[in-house]
Amino acid sequence: MVLSDRDLKKALKSGRIKITPQPDLATQLGSCSIDLRLGNIFRVFEHSKYPYIDPAKKDYSNEIAREIVIGKNDKFIMQPGDFALLGRMAVALTCGMRICAMTFEELTSPAEVPYSKKKSAKYAGQKGPDESKIHEEK
Repeated sequence: MVLSDRDLKKALKSGRIKITPQPDLATQLGSCSIDLRLGNIFRVFEHSKYPYIDPAKKDYSNEIAREIVIGKNDKFIMQPGDFALLGRMAVALTCGMRICAMTFEELTSPAEVPYSKKKSAKYAGQKGPDESKIHEEK
C-alpha cells in the first residue's frame, strides 16, 4: 500500500520516516509522495584518466572520481553522459532544487529479516554519495 499525504505527515511527525533536512511540506508534499531536493555534494568521474568502472575493486571510486562541494548559490554543471543524462546539452544543478519524488510503501506484514539486519546490508547508514560496494559481495 502506498502511503497517502496524510500518512506521510503522520509518519514524519512520529519519526517513523526521517528526512534531513526536514522537508517543507507546503511545497514538497504531493498526494502520495515527497519531493526531495539536491544537497551540495557531488562525485564526478575522471573520464580522461579511467576508461571504465570496475565495481569489484574496493575504494575504487576514490581513484576514479572526486568529490565536489558547491556553495548554496553555486551551480554544478552535469555534462552529457554523466549519470544517466543522455542528451547533448549540459544541465545546471543547484543545491536545494527539487530533483525527484519519493513514494513510500507499507509492508502488509513485518519483514522476517529487515535490510539493516542482513549480513549483505552494504548501504545501511549511508549519509551521502558513495561508491558501489559490490566488491563486498562474495
